[in-house]
Amino acid sequence: MIEVQATAEISAAQHMVFDFVADIDQHHVWQPGVTRCRWTTESPLASGSTYVKYLAPFGHPTPVEVVEFEPDYRIRLQSNGPLLRSETIREVSRLSAGGSKVRTTVRAEPDGWLLVFAFVLRWLLRAQIRREALNLSRLLDD
Repeated sequence: MIEVQATAEISAAQHMVFDFVADIDQHHVWQPGVTRCRWTTESPLASGSTYVKYLAPFGHPTPVEVVEFEPDYRIRLQSNGPLLRSETIREVSRLSAGGSKVRTTVRAEPDGWLLVFAFVLRWLLRAQIRREALNLSRLLDD
């Protein structure tokens, strides 16, 4: 099992940051490698909602399920791709000095030939969520 974490401190209010992070229609804006997302269940966003995330460079579809949803605070997603099962947890908290903190934790369990490259996968996942944190800061800072 691989686990990586990253945080971002953002000057915007907690509810605004969470709404942006939870809006799958915006994921392609701040998540490198995501080209688009498409809902496979009806709105509103809740535990049990599902969508498909399309990843560059070939538009590979990855099914995602929202397994936990606490408005303005926490969203937990599970994805079961053909070679990688993963869980992503995003928690948004209010900072005492104002603004918000986003903490992202990704746990991944590679299958098949990806097991051989687990150390590289850890590095790639860490780099990915660090880029996401930087992108969120750039987009949402007042």
